[in-house]
Amino acid sequence: MADGLDLVLAMVAFGVAAIVLGRDLLAFDLIPLATFLPMAVLALLTPAVAEEVVFRGLLIRNGSISSASLTLAASTALFVVWHVVESLTFLLGARLLLLRGDFLVLAAVLGLLCGLLRLRSGGLWTAIALHWLVVVIWKAMLGGPILTNLVG
Repeated sequence: MADGLDLVLAMVAFGVAAIVLGRDLLAFDLIPLATFLPMAVLALLTPAVAEEVVFRGLLIRNGSISSASLTLAASTALFVVWHVVESLTFLLGARLLLLRGDFLVLAAVLGLLCGLLRLRSGGLWTAIALHWLVVVIWKAMLGGPILTNLVG
């Protein structure tokens, strides 16, 4: 039950951050229902599961508060850097989006929230759920790009 409440609170926190810090990234635009399921499944596999396993699963371990703070900061910073690397290597069509300051700030907020969920729950599932929900809502309803448009 606590994990579910943490997930809801993290979603609200990210939603507020997106509205305040990234409103230029948001535009109400529903994708066709026929493309929703494939997009949602792909978003679960990558980025949600793949990135959470690397940036929260491998980098954040339960330990002392001081080591948790350091690994949370490092994990968040590496998560942001990863989005820059993606834009310069294999997601060339996303370069203009992934290099935007507002996008990178929101990536940091998402990384921090996912890291906090990882630390609080001791597992990855709430972090994966948050990451997946953020991506699916953005792509399905708020004008986020579809992967096939990003691969360059």
